[in-house]
Amino acid sequence: MLEHTEHVVEIDRPARPARRNGAKSDELDAVRAAREALSREHLAQPRCRGDREAARVLLITRRGAIRARTRAINHLKALVVTSCEELRNQLRSTPTDGLVFRRARLRTSPSHSVEHRATVIALRRCAQRVLALEAEANDLEAELEQIVRRTVAQLLAHIGVGRSAPPQL
Repeated sequence: MLEHTEHVVEIDRPARPARRNGAKSDELDAVRAAREALSREHLAQPRCRGDREAARVLLITRRGAIRARTRAINHLKALVVTSCEELRNQLRSTPTDGLVFRRARLRTSPSHSVEHRATVIALRRCAQRVLALEAEANDLEAELEQIVRRTVAQLLAHIGVGRSAPPQL
């Protein structure tokens, strides 16, 4: 809208009173937002695009990959708990990282029961998913670091910012 000489401001989402039957109305929301804008002395400028937006979308996507990785690890552990006795004994005390790496390379043979083969396939696929999501999150983090280094390099000098910071799970 700025290119059409319109004055654009950013307004927080207006508080909506509880409605009967849970209906939503865009028209009512627009009127509330306009009233909110008219009642304020200082109006916020719209958020910047470019590097800020690039960092936002990468960060959101990275968080999604980390959450999906956590769900896949939980799924992998649940598969171990419910697997046959032979598999369960092999994997019982394995730490998570070892569990993922060992299960990603797990093989089966035709001599195993159908249940054993299916469980091994499920464990392998789930572990491979964990590794793929971890690689995706690492790639996204590297892209984020490039943006931060280019735009606010002094931020990376602080303790707890950047790759040395613990992952936000």
